Amino acid sequence: MVWRVAYPECESCDRGSCAPRELGELLEAELRGLGIVATIVGRLLPGLLRAGSGAAPPMDPDELGLDLHPTIPNNAIPPSKCFFMAAAGARRTYLATAPACDTSRVKVASRAGRHGHDVLDGALMSSNIRAVLVDPTAPGHIRLGEASAPVPLAGEAIVRVHAISLNRGELRRAASGPAGRRIGWDFAGAVERPAADGSGPGEGTRVVGMLGAGSWAERIAAPTEALGILPDAVPFDQAATLPVAGLTALYGLEKAGSLLGRKVLVTGGTGGVGHMAIQIARTAGARVVATVRAESKAGIVQRAGAQDVIASEDPAALRSHAPYDVILDGVGGPALGVALTSLGKEGTCVVYGSTAAPEVTFNASGFYPIGGATLYGFILFHELDRRPAGSGLTRLAQLAADGRLRPLIEVVAPLDRIPDVAKALMDRAFSGKAVITF
Repeated sequence: MVWRVAYPECESCDRGSCAPRELGELLEAELRGLGIVATIVGRLLPGLLRAGSGAAPPMDPDELGLDLHPTIPNNAIPPSKCFFMAAAGARRTYLATAPACDTSRVKVASRAGRHGHDVLDGALMSSNIRAVLVDPTAPGHIRLGEASAPVPLAGEAIVRVHAISLNRGELRRAASGPAGRRIGWDFAGAVERPAADGSGPGEGTRVVGMLGAGSWAERIAAPTEALGILPDAVPFDQAATLPVAGLTALYGLEKAGSLLGRKVLVTGGTGGVGHMAIQIARTAGARVVATVRAESKAGIVQRAGAQDVIASEDPAALRSHAPYDVILDGVGGPALGVALTSLGKEGTCVVYGSTAAPEVTFNASGFYPIGGATLYGFILFHELDRRPAGSGLTRLAQLAADGRLRPLIEVVAPLDRIPDVAKALMDRAFSGKAVITF
């Protein structure tokens, strides 16, 4: 990516402040609607936009390490306009212009190629997208609203989102977050504009991915390393459930190494993570034991691949199939205390949640004599610092395409119903995953 700059020219402007401040604010706001790499504009404008009547001379481009290059023929821009080149990509150059001292509108001129003269000059109005925002007064603490269109970094692709899935972690953040904040982790869709640096999937590629925040919107900018390739055989609603739940199950189980021939206990087997973990462990050759709260739920985990089912809310029931080589626990509370003393030699317990209770009491004299037993605290976003989401999501998507991974989806609803679905999820009105379609 080479950034090219055209300095402001204000032959008829008698207000030296129009270009540096007002035009800069317009560009920073309005360029969001272009879908181009322009996030650096806010950093460059203060130094670049110095021209105008009575203003200091333009900064030397060598100071910035930038390539100064004429954008379009001089006669294409009337001398009464201030202008600033925002960014130059490999395929297209964009130029933002505004009438001198008139900040009511911004125009954009686009030309193809470095030396092309095909100029398109027209009014550019503000471009917004539908997005889910925090609203402390709404059901589920969220509402559907509008947000600025995404502006990608060089290593980010613009993705048109077709489906998202909800996680309680996001909604807990919404309950304590400021009004208007964007939220969301999981999404599935198609690449609308590939990353400017050439990384990642091309235009039109079906993808599944996750963001640290803000994925619940109709268009997003996503780092290419966070995108997995989605086979045609996997529908978007199914794919949207894979990121947080699927990666937690996959990466959590892999903390214990090979599962072939080993006994794996999955607590909370009807939850999003637990249900996928059963299938992944079974595919990897493990003997899977799953827990459910009631006998009526046993069929769900058996169909997922669990060979043994513990249908009880009594933590002591976990000992009925001990010892375990691997335990994946999202329940916490008394059940975790029992689980730790139910490990076998060199066994590993991976804890990713505490839906029952955050406090755990266990008998240390029943844990350390096991020999080599390990307790691992799992936070997905910490794991993603070491292993980007994209590779894991591609693996999960292929398992789904092969029919070896079938997410348990309880609710599929349109975007305008998301507040009600969010509230039902937090109230634990259903098991499995909730999906919102765009």
